[in-house]
Amino acid sequence: MNHSVIDLDDQKHTLEAKLTTGFVNIAVALRAMLWQECLAANISPIQGQILIFCLNHPPQLCRIGSLAREFCLTKPTISDAVKTLERKGLLTKHSDPEDLRSFDLILTEEGVAIANQVAKFPNTLQQLLEGVPETRKAQMELLLTQLTVQLKESGILSGQRSCVSCQHSIKPHNKKSYYCSLYQIKMGRAEIRLNCADFQAVTS
Repeated sequence: MNHSVIDLDDQKHTLEAKLTTGFVNIAVALRAMLWQECLAANISPIQGQILIFCLNHPPQLCRIGSLAREFCLTKPTISDAVKTLERKGLLTKHSDPEDLRSFDLILTEEGVAIANQVAKFPNTLQQLLEGVPETRKAQMELLLTQLTVQLKESGILSGQRSCVSCQHSIKPHNKKSYYCSLYQIKMGRAEIRLNCADFQAVTS
């Protein structure tokens, strides 16, 4: 492929191009909604994403390296955003007693309040989905799961805590299904979790 699928002529002829353009448009809309919430809170979008992440994940995941992988950004970029949030009194750094080179990011009371507010940014999209028939939503969920897994397997998505890169997950050679050794269940693409609380990254 030596052209962009966003090409206007291409969109007239291929369903794949139309779907890809739709995903791009939704991404733009979500970014705009995130920006509006962050602007009201006087923080940048990446600062807002960091607050939301720290609000919804355990401290051991709320570290510079984890955040860099989660958002596909460099550690210096995340570090600069964290310094700004710390200066604004929205989070604090807690040293890890077992590794003094690492520290957890803990939200302050004000940080929690702002994170809860900013986290509402995708609510408009959720409200629109509430009007979609259940069968169509189930089809959409399967499609999005399949695409997310493929992006994860290809290495484009690095931070998501899905079965694709979990210690508990086993994928037999040339098989499309996974097996979770923790829950002892077989999972097809539709059952794969994209953000599992029991995720354990595969260590090299």
